[in-house]
Amino acid sequence: YNALLATGAVAALVAAFLAWYRRSRLPPLRTPRTGHGGSVGRTEITVAFFHPYCHAGGGGERVLWQGLRALVDEGSPNPDVDVRFVVYTGDVGVSAEDILDRVEKRFGITFPSVDSVKFVYLHKRSLIEAASYPRFTMLGQSVGSMVLAWEAISALRPDVFVDTTGCAFTYPVAWFARCRVACYTHYPTITTDMLTRVASRRPSYNNADDVSGSALRTYAKLAYYHAFAAAYRWAGRFVDTVMVNSTWTQGHIAALWRRGGGGAGGGGGGG
Repeated sequence: YNALLATGAVAALVAAFLAWYRRSRLPPLRTPRTGHGGSVGRTEITVAFFHPYCHAGGGGERVLWQGLRALVDEGSPNPDVDVRFVVYTGDVGVSAEDILDRVEKRFGITFPSVDSVKFVYLHKRSLIEAASYPRFTMLGQSVGSMVLAWEAISALRPDVFVDTTGCAFTYPVAWFARCRVACYTHYPTITTDMLTRVASRRPSYNNADDVSGSALRTYAKLAYYHAFAAAYRWAGRFVDTVMVNSTWTQGHIAALWRRGGGGAGGGGGGG
């Protein structure tokens, strides 16, 4: 039953990817490709997916690879434009062949050739790891994701930047680099539930006993969370299209980013 739910959710998300892709109309390249004899040939655009752990083999990676394979099969929605697909990954030292081989073995997803997807390797992935920030973890990871996004875009600036890891603070970086921005959010970085738990002074995974037991520390943490939520809301303003995995996530994103129903959705059930 759980496997059927997971399969259905992934299928819905792939459908959402395709719906967004088909109506995006793919912006033309800033500089068209030159054909034979110096004439202007077909244009080419780059759609890049920010997924620093693309080799991990988890549920998020299944969504990435099924979505990418569907887009490769779909081809360009514009007959005058060629599309190149790129994945930004922090799996330095793992070849494209090894990544796609694991995708086939782990998920049963194959690509027409190793050239179907280009990989851009990122060397600063540790900046988004929770272990790097014993305190102010969300803030540290968010700032780190901006640095990592800058590394990615500096290496290859795409026409369309798609975040599939929930790193919302990459959006303003991509926007300032003049990219179209889309995202798939499985779970918000901060939720209204987290704010409520801290305010109620209930011990939980995000509210240690030494904080929940102190009114002063609770006030300080609540101020930090509200400031972070405001920053998260600001980052959400830079995304053109939002895709989510469930109505639960959609509700939290709508509340935090104060967005309407303009984005694509997919899946069902809880977050």
